[in-house]
Amino acid sequence: MIYPVFNNVIKAVLLQCCMLVVSILYAQSPTDEWRMELLGKTIYNGLLTGNGLLGTTTYLMSDSVVRVDIGRTDVYDHRADIENKLFTKARLPIGHFLVHFDTPVSVSGKMLLSDANATAAIRTTAGTCYITTTTLSERNIILIEMDKANFTGTSHFSFVPEISQSPRAGFYLSQFPSYKPNPAAVPGKAGEVIFVNQPMTAGGGYCTAYKLISSGERKEVYAVTISYAIAGSNYVRDAINTVKAFSPSAMAGEIVKHRSWWSQYRALSSYKIPDPELQQFYDMQLYKIACATRADKPAIDLQGPWTASTPWPAYWLNLNIQLTYDFFYTANRLSLAESFLRLVDKNRSNLSLNVPEPLRENCIAVGRSAAPDLASPIPIGANGNISTTAAVEISNLTWMLYYYYKHYRYSMDERLKNPLIDLLTRSTNFAINYLKKTTEGRYAFSIRSHSPEYPGSFDFNTNYDLSCLQWGLKTLLEMTATDPDFEQQRKRWKDIQTNLIDYPKDENGFMISSNQPYSVSHRHYSHLLMIYPFCLINYDQPENRTFIQQSLAYWHSKKGAMQGYSLSGAASIFALMKNGDSAVVYLKQLLKRYIRPNSLYAESGPVIETPLSAAGSLQELSLQHWNGVTRVFPAIPSYWKDVSFTNFRTDGAFLVSGYRENSINKRVTVYSEKGGVLAIDSNIELAAVLTKKKCFVMEQQGSIYKVKMEKGGFIEFHKK
Repeated sequence: MIYPVFNNVIKAVLLQCCMLVVSILYAQSPTDEWRMELLGKTIYNGLLTGNGLLGTTTYLMSDSVVRVDIGRTDVYDHRADIENKLFTKARLPIGHFLVHFDTPVSVSGKMLLSDANATAAIRTTAGTCYITTTTLSERNIILIEMDKANFTGTSHFSFVPEISQSPRAGFYLSQFPSYKPNPAAVPGKAGEVIFVNQPMTAGGGYCTAYKLISSGERKEVYAVTISYAIAGSNYVRDAINTVKAFSPSAMAGEIVKHRSWWSQYRALSSYKIPDPELQQFYDMQLYKIACATRADKPAIDLQGPWTASTPWPAYWLNLNIQLTYDFFYTANRLSLAESFLRLVDKNRSNLSLNVPEPLRENCIAVGRSAAPDLASPIPIGANGNISTTAAVEISNLTWMLYYYYKHYRYSMDERLKNPLIDLLTRSTNFAINYLKKTTEGRYAFSIRSHSPEYPGSFDFNTNYDLSCLQWGLKTLLEMTATDPDFEQQRKRWKDIQTNLIDYPKDENGFMISSNQPYSVSHRHYSHLLMIYPFCLINYDQPENRTFIQQSLAYWHSKKGAMQGYSLSGAASIFALMKNGDSAVVYLKQLLKRYIRPNSLYAESGPVIETPLSAAGSLQELSLQHWNGVTRVFPAIPSYWKDVSFTNFRTDGAFLVSGYRENSINKRVTVYSEKGGVLAIDSNIELAAVLTKKKCFVMEQQGSIYKVKMEKGGFIEFHKK
């Protein structure tokens, strides 16, 4: 049987000729703009800005009204009820500005990625009015500028607060019929500053304040801010004072700082590919993650700074946050990824409280979803009893810690090592606690659990749990290899790693769990984590290649439940198989079927992870690291003749740059930030090696070089 996934290989061949023509026609520098010819009436057709905390979305509300939504990423309710946390501890909407025009309008727009602003052109019978939004990088101020130089009509500017309630109430109020919104918002004015105070039932609140800071020469500029506090009332004063202190004279300097920040950010790495659609998409994801978070700002939830009606007003921890952050590391955006580390580190106490009380001394875990406090108990009774309706996912935190580990390895920041070992030890302890030896002397899970997203799964030994546990044990053994303090623990870890039962599988590929074959469509690849991203089963193992192909093919042979990240996941697995043509076919399907006009993605409401994971899949065509080897240009599609990247980051804190011309890999360079040993496959036949500084080749096996580099070392591989 030829499964549908491999029918796409045939499609890839047919696409090559067309794509080659496209690549020739558009072989130019990537555009700095994301243009939208017609703004629609949802946020998916809107223009986006953000600074990691505040954000805006500009779109058309009606035939004569333009809407500018504003959001703040840390505004969450904080009531005590954890059981109903998607209501009582939900992300809350802020409100929106409306610009009413006296005639019908049509609106086009663009996002300027270098300057990080968005301009909507509102065409009316009285001329064109331009609305430009800028969310300043160095100040928590949003600028909304209305340019009326070519507009002779009238307009009216106003703010409308949203009802302060969980957006989930609009979808699933029957789950919690006694839920009530927060108190009504209270408008006010303090001199020239207009504000709206939104008190919260649990204490504290948030406040939106704005003022007109510049008016003249047919131009109006409004400065906007949002304050938030979980207790007290000073947040109202803070919002008023922030806007009051922002003067027209300060605006020019802040815009210079804003542009400087974005210029430095964009220079951290580059990626040039000969496909204009994928190039623009990749650049847009770099823009979005810097809009959505910063080192000192909240971690990215499912919405980022752009709020909308959604049943997902929280963090989802069994795929979404993992896919969101994977893209950051190769892109050399470690600073942004620090927000993820802070989310984990600051909530260690709640991670402990998430497990049954007898295990809290040395175990941690997290459930399916949570507010920023990561309070999400695993529904296992103290005696191990589990309700058959409980969503028991015992390995979510271990998968999250894969990205904590990736941050450590890609930065080689030794301050992260011991905290990571502690976190990973306690996370794997939680799974180990539920292992028992079989009569054959193998370790197996003694409780049933769920494979995320698989319908009705509640069984022993999910491949999700086995993969996460095997990766956790492997990583702990590597990280503690030379530390005598872990001698006894290492014996235990090695025993479990060696004797853990095999991954359940059948004639079609990897199963869901011991007694559950993959039999109905499954959008999540939770049963395939040993292939991707952990690479425990990988293409370096000839005996596993056919089975990897078979598992991928059978997964995608059942189409009904597939979603966008099903396609990005398949693309990444194809990249690991060195099959760039099929990977791009899946990414093109993703863009065509699921990605909205402004590159957002939705499943009933906005969910941010899928476009970001697809950008990661694009990176994997040009740079991968797994099984101890960094691979350069491992899966370039056949129609990509010229490809280059600069300062992509890889394991060991090495910065790699590559240049490919006319389908030939010409040059690869590596710079070492911290010093160390790198195994690298330059994928250059008959490579010449130039070591310029503090570097020497230890050994060579085919095209793989093992290189020892001191801090500041540099090596170049180039075509002879």
